[in-house]
Amino acid sequence: MDKILNLNGTIKLEGSKSILNRILILSTFMTKPLKLENFSSSEDIITLVQNLRRLGMKIIQENNTITIGIPEKFQDGQTYFIKNSGTALRFLLTRLAFIPGLDSVVDASEQLRSRPVKPLVNILKNSGVQFKNDKLPLSFRGINFRGGNYNVSVSISSQFVSSLLLCSSQLEQDLIIHYSGTPVSVSYIDLTRDILQDFGIKVEKQNNSYRVQRGQKITIPDEYRIEPDLSSAAYFFALGAVNEGEVKVQVPDRSKQPDHKFLKILEEMGAKIEYDGNLVTVKKDRLTGIKADMNTMPDQVPTLACLALLADSPTEIYGIDQLQYKESDRLMALLQELPKLGSSLRYEGNRLHVTPLRSEPTECRLETHHDHRLIMSFSLLKQVFPQINLSGRKAVLKSFPHFFKLLASLRDNA
Repeated sequence: MDKILNLNGTIKLEGSKSILNRILILSTFMTKPLKLENFSSSEDIITLVQNLRRLGMKIIQENNTITIGIPEKFQDGQTYFIKNSGTALRFLLTRLAFIPGLDSVVDASEQLRSRPVKPLVNILKNSGVQFKNDKLPLSFRGINFRGGNYNVSVSISSQFVSSLLLCSSQLEQDLIIHYSGTPVSVSYIDLTRDILQDFGIKVEKQNNSYRVQRGQKITIPDEYRIEPDLSSAAYFFALGAVNEGEVKVQVPDRSKQPDHKFLKILEEMGAKIEYDGNLVTVKKDRLTGIKADMNTMPDQVPTLACLALLADSPTEIYGIDQLQYKESDRLMALLQELPKLGSSLRYEGNRLHVTPLRSEPTECRLETHHDHRLIMSFSLLKQVFPQINLSGRKAVLKSFPHFFKLLASLRDNA
């Protein structure tokens, strides 16, 4: 199906949420102030900053730059409400658990309470952290993180491993994390390792384990510039693949972020990719269905599924079991919503099969299940088919508050 879409403009993005979550946790180990450039106004990051201030961190924001100072002391007996950020929940919970003698309570939204946290609680219990219960709200007293051996399943989330690695400075003994299960989003552990390397902590990968040698100390740069968020950029990359106009997206020269590889997916589908310094333009050509392993890029599964509806042959997406543990059960949501457009989707043998649309959909309403990834992915389809109605626009505040404003700017330049 060939629809004419003519959008034009240049997209500049705020800093990566994934990188910022990690660096903000690392900042609690600092011995001198740190300046972060290209900050994010996403709800997830603002929520983590608010909670770190409650802990006692001195954080001053000016435009899109923040300066993090050294706290005089950590505040005892605080309650931390992390709203809807699963990443911040896991990272902050682990960090608080490894502040000796600190009494804390961690809670989150009803939506986030349904996501897995018990496996991480069990890991922390095995370290000696005493919890009053094993579900949110969690009440506990922190202990010293000495290191040692940990066995961690990564079949649900890679963030359990990352949360331990982020607390691995000044260990009394080597930290060795043995992981089991089919790795999920292991590329985000690589992101954690890269950031730790930037801050002077070396993490060695050995077969099915990660090792941090004891006694390493964090080295704080004077300034650290956060890469543009490529999870956000991917929606505009995908838009370019069906757009007659020219949308340029600002990207880093070399990126630590896994979603940078989404450009390779689009190239495999037949889109043309042009690089001009730190600008990338994805241009429309023949769009062909592919077979894609999305284990390292789970956030972009809805994006690919929506784009696959506009291809000229079926698409098969696999490595996606973890989608059920996101802000919504994204796999079920795709299977429920996209057939409303007249498409055929089925999930068999752990693979999602998407058959392209053969005719233009009639007017319909797609429910986005209060999920930021779904509203942004479905919005790509709405650009092609304006008769589609979408629920839950406010969900973008979680990760990309300026999404609709930037999208509108492209229409203004058409």
